Amino acid sequence: MISAQIETIDWEKNPLGCMEEWPESLKTSLNLCLNSPFPMLICWGPEMIMLYNQGYTDFLNDPYYALGKPAKEIWGDIWDITGPMLEGVRSTGKPLLLSDQLFPLVKNGVKEEHYFTFSYSPLRDNEKLKGVLNIVYETTEKVLNDRLAKLEQERMDRIISQAPAAVCVLEGPELIFERFNHNYQQFFPGRDLLGKPVLEALPEIKDAPIHEILLDVYRTGKTFEGKELLVPLSRSEGGAIEDLYFNFIYQAKLNVKKEIDGIIVFAYEVTEFVKARNTAEQLALQVEQHAKLFDVTLSAIKDMVYTFDTEGRFTYSNYSLFEVLGITLDDIIGKNFHDLPYPPALAHTLQSQISYVIDTGKPVKNDTVFTNPKGIIGYYEYIFSPVFDNEGKVVLVAGSTRDISEHKKSEQAIKIKNEELTDLNNQLIRVNSDLDNFIYTASHDLKAPISNIEGLVNALREFLSTQALENSVVDDLLDMIMGSIQRFHTTIKDLSDITKLQRLNEEAEHLIDVEEVIEDIKKDLFFLVKEANAQIQLTFGKVRHINFSPKNLRSVFYNLISNSLKYKSPERDPVIVISCSEIEEYIVVTVEDNGLGMDLTYETSIFGMFRRLHNHVEGTGIGLYIVKKIMDNADGKIEVESEVGKGSVFKLYFKKIAGHEEA
Repeated sequence: MISAQIETIDWEKNPLGCMEEWPESLKTSLNLCLNSPFPMLICWGPEMIMLYNQGYTDFLNDPYYALGKPAKEIWGDIWDITGPMLEGVRSTGKPLLLSDQLFPLVKNGVKEEHYFTFSYSPLRDNEKLKGVLNIVYETTEKVLNDRLAKLEQERMDRIISQAPAAVCVLEGPELIFERFNHNYQQFFPGRDLLGKPVLEALPEIKDAPIHEILLDVYRTGKTFEGKELLVPLSRSEGGAIEDLYFNFIYQAKLNVKKEIDGIIVFAYEVTEFVKARNTAEQLALQVEQHAKLFDVTLSAIKDMVYTFDTEGRFTYSNYSLFEVLGITLDDIIGKNFHDLPYPPALAHTLQSQISYVIDTGKPVKNDTVFTNPKGIIGYYEYIFSPVFDNEGKVVLVAGSTRDISEHKKSEQAIKIKNEELTDLNNQLIRVNSDLDNFIYTASHDLKAPISNIEGLVNALREFLSTQALENSVVDDLLDMIMGSIQRFHTTIKDLSDITKLQRLNEEAEHLIDVEEVIEDIKKDLFFLVKEANAQIQLTFGKVRHINFSPKNLRSVFYNLISNSLKYKSPERDPVIVISCSEIEEYIVVTVEDNGLGMDLTYETSIFGMFRRLHNHVEGTGIGLYIVKKIMDNADGKIEVESEVGKGSVFKLYFKKIAGHEEA
């Protein structure tokens, strides 16, 4: 289909000339393009005449109109961006790769968000650079997966940091401590865990059941819940091994492909609870002989502790149970659960469990919801344990109950908080999207009326008589109108630049040669530099590479250098010195000029939107706002020093990447 369209074009009237006379290299490239499954574009000659395959038509409003047309005509609205890139590849022979670029496509009448990687390569004829080949690869699935993984990571970090339980994440088959919250570190206040495999960090668990449980969860993906599991551990490095007890959950962690890549641990230390219960069980053996001592000891325990005879009747209870039930010791001794203020169904369950312990000699552990006589609802965890005589016969049952209401409330609060955060995040996404759409639509819809006004003013100039134009008032008014129109154009462009900031933040970062970026900008500003008789001096030394978004880095330096040229001193030729150095975690690039300088004494911020300190030069005050926004979004910063009449110094702080050192 596209081949037929190419043949219908009158190439003799085209800068490329008759197809039979095309260079073999162009014919070969076109044949490769037309038979490629990937979208491909050829821009040939100084006019950048466009040839492309069927796949590339998705990127065009009219699929065939652009054939044989100069690229500048088709991409006029973004030529200030694409033009220098294409010309750069064609003139220097250096290929260019733009990864994961947002490009909305309309499919089946619906505008969809897609992402692509664009590869620009030089095309030669007889070793001379003649054109550019653009190959397009769709990366939408990768970008969306990366975005989903980032959101999941942020959600996980919030859950872990806010969880009342001790939480840690073990990564990979070696179960490396990837992260954990403050509560988990409190288990081991004197030990270094982060980044170490679990057996290296806690070698004492190697032969303990807990290690095999961890491996089984990683292999099978089955969640494991442990209650009061004994784990011999040392709280400090080289410290004594202690018998510690934990209630915990081991849950397999899945990646975006639903594959197991780690384990999430939720844990509560219950050592004190277990010790208290064990103490109660031991004291229960001597309850008849040491009733007073037993009562004094257990009354100090917040947990409810009690005993039953072999008929299932209370023989002892501490004060905590009296307080919950609103009764006294006389009201409880010799009674069973049916005689006390328990709901009938719960009383039946508890009494049956006591009978089970007496009959089998096996303990029972459970938890329940209970509403006390005052109407207060609570969550309780309890255990009924048999007490044997020397012959192994059950002689009484010892029980203890712990109020876990706060724990349950915390779990519910975490759930509610996560739902609220999800709703808030979705609202913010919608608001940001609506704001971007509004600014884009407003700036786009204003372009045509302003262009019409500009055309009408030009037509008016032609219509007016020479005598009218010689009138200074008429000429001044027309100039003022045209000046206002140009400022309107500039404001619309600045609004468009602001809407692009968020999309530019998503551009992949990689190491960029700063000197190459500056040299490229100097070419763009050639006439402005020449007119001002300016000097741009680079003193980079060993440090000259920065890990950053290419478009963003170019925007930062372009704004600062062009500002230095615009606000030059009338008393001297401009000198702009750009240097690079390292301090701690930053690479610092300094841009210093000898221009007009600024009085910062009463100025809270020169980086505000539409903020200007000099009004004798045309501008909107958006440049420094964009520079500040880009640096903030990249976790960097910008500082400024200035003195009126001497010049200004801007310092840009770029975050270093781990492990990178200049050669």
